[in-house]
Amino acid sequence: MSTENRLHSLETKHKELDKEINQVYKHTHDDMTLKDLKKQKLIVKQEITTIKNVIGDTSYGKKN
Repeated sequence: MSTENRLHSLETKHKELDKEINQVYKHTHDDMTLKDLKKQKLIVKQEITTIKNVIGDTSYGKKN
């Protein structure tokens, strides 16, 4: 999987987790589930940030 595809996949996953967190909060307020989902979302966000930093540090994917 290319870096750009991985980034897109992670961004999609991040949005899906956000929606799932909102649904759990609205319907159940299950603290353990919310905690787990938020932890997953944070891990995904950290990976997104890492990839963006790597891409930003090189000319990878940039058009001139």
